[in-house]
Amino acid sequence: MIIDGLLNLSPKLQADFDSELKKLQGENSMEFITQSGIKWFKEGEARGEARGEARGEARGEAKVLALALKLKYGEPGTKFAKKLIGINNLEILDSICQGIEADLPLSELKKLLKPKASVK
Repeated sequence: MIIDGLLNLSPKLQADFDSELKKLQGENSMEFITQSGIKWFKEGEARGEARGEARGEARGEAKVLALALKLKYGEPGTKFAKKLIGINNLEILDSICQGIEADLPLSELKKLLKPKASVK
């Protein structure tokens, strides 16, 4: 298993190595962490951390937007703000924020909830 700790393998060789490692672990009923396993763990941890940060940022922005909608549009704005809960798409939330700043009517802000279709 020294190879895994010393060499950066090509994707094909890494796949072959991982396959052999799984067979070996299964045959010997033993588990151990390889350099590849540590790498995958760290990559997964980083992705999870990034997702968590994005969700936290979106939650914070949604709360600020809820207050702005309440102050600017009253009760209808408060009802609309409830639809923002759980939206993690910062582009949508930013567009709603810009719409509030541009003094768009609430009916126009509601249209911004739907992400724009990408042009192919």
